[in-house]
Amino acid sequence: MLRPRHPARAALHLGALGVALASLSRPAFAQGAAVGLPNPRHVFEDSWYWGAKGGVTRFGTLVDGRVTAPVTGAEWLVTHRQGALLVSAEQSFFDRTSVVADPYATDGVRRVSLHDARRYSAAALAAPVQYGRVRPYAGLGLAVQVIRSATPIGDFTTQQQVVYVRDALDAGQSFVTPFIVAGAQAQFGAAAVFVQGNLSSARERSLLNRGGSSQIEAGLRYNLASAFER
Repeated sequence: MLRPRHPARAALHLGALGVALASLSRPAFAQGAAVGLPNPRHVFEDSWYWGAKGGVTRFGTLVDGRVTAPVTGAEWLVTHRQGALLVSAEQSFFDRTSVVADPYATDGVRRVSLHDARRYSAAALAAPVQYGRVRPYAGLGLAVQVIRSATPIGDFTTQQQVVYVRDALDAGQSFVTPFIVAGAQAQFGAAAVFVQGNLSSARERSLLNRGGSSQIEAGLRYNLASAFER
C-alpha cells in the first residue's frame, strides 16, 4: 500500500480544498434559496411605479353650476412596506364661465371665460392590507390647481376697473387645496391596474367658486424598478 510521504502536508491540502468547495457552494445555495421568491417587480412593497390614467372631474361655478369635465394625466407611485408616496399631474378639458367681483360694473360682477386646468398633487398613502392581487389604499395630500386661461368678458370703462378685475383673476386662477384620496390596485406581474377617487373642499376666491371638487380616475401602473435596496 502506498502511503503519502508527507501526511501533514496532504491534510493541509485537503483542508484547503474543502474550504474552497464550501466557499463556492455558498452562492449556489443562496441562488437556490432565492428560486422560490417572487420577482421584486411583481410585488407592491418597495417599488417604483410609473402610470398613466384618465377619468372625470366634477366642479362648479356660480354661472354654470356643477359641471363634469374629462381628465388625463400621469403619476409616480413610490411604495415602501405598507405605505406609499403618490405624485400626480393631470389636465382637465373644459370651456366654462365664472364671475369675479367688479365694483365698477352695474351688477357688481364681471363674467370670466375659463379654459382648461392643470393639477399637480402629492399624497401620502397607507396600504396596510392585501386581498389576493388587490391592494386598497387611502391617504391625504395637497394639490395645486392652475386654470390655464381666464379671460374677462365685456368692456372696461376705466383703468382702475381693469386693474381690479385683473387682480381678482390672478388671485382666483391658481390655488392650493388639501384633498383625500382612496383607491385600489390589482397586480398582474410588473403591471397593475387601478381605480381611485379624491375629494377637495372649496377655496375662497377661486374661480371654481361653487363648492369643492371631486375626481375619479382609472389607469395602468408599471413597476419599473425597486425603490429601495432589498
